[in-house]
Amino acid sequence: MKKKLSVLCAVLLCLLLAAGCTNKAEEDAGLATLQKSIRESGGTVGIAFLGYTDSEGTEETLKSLVKESTCVRSYPFLSETGVVAYEGAEVFVLVPGGNDCRITVCKAGITEEGTYIDWTDEVIYEGRPGEAVILRCNLSEICANVLVMAEGSGGTLQFHPRLSMENGHVEAQPGCFDFSVYDESGAADPPQ
Repeated sequence: MKKKLSVLCAVLLCLLLAAGCTNKAEEDAGLATLQKSIRESGGTVGIAFLGYTDSEGTEETLKSLVKESTCVRSYPFLSETGVVAYEGAEVFVLVPGGNDCRITVCKAGITEEGTYIDWTDEVIYEGRPGEAVILRCNLSEICANVLVMAEGSGGTLQFHPRLSMENGHVEAQPGCFDFSVYDESGAADPPQ
C-alpha cells in the first residue's frame, strides 16, 4: 500500500511540475514573440500603457492592476514581470526588443522653458539584458518624470514615456513599438 501511495505521489508531482514548465514555456514563447514583433517593426523597445493607479499605491497595487489588465490576456508573461513604483499614476510596461537589450530608467524633470533635464546619474531601475519591467511614473500628463534608456547591440535609445494628449495613446517615439491594447474608440483598454 505504501509503495502504491509513493508511486501515486511521484506521478502527481511530475504532472504538477510538467504543468508549471508548460506555463513557463508559454510565457517565454509569448515574450519571444513580442520581442520578434518589436524588432520586425524596427523598434528597440516595446511599450504599452496599462492604465492609471493611485500615486501612493504599493507594488502590490501595481501587480493587481497588471493582473486585471486586458493586455495581460495577450501577454501572460506580464503577470510575472517585476514592478517599479516611482512617483506618478501612469503605468507602462517596457519590453526590450531582444535578450541583449537592457532597460535603465533614470530621473527626469522639465525646465521653465519646457525642455527636459535628464539625470542619468540618478538611476531608478536598471534591468538585466532581456528583462521587461512594469513602471509607474509621471506626476503630470504634460511631461514625463523619467528617462528610459534601452541599450543593446543595435545602439542606445532614449525616450520619455508618456501619453499623447491628442488621442490618449502612448506618444509615438522613434524606436518604440506600442503594443497597448486599445478599445474600439481608440482609448487604452482599462483593466477588467
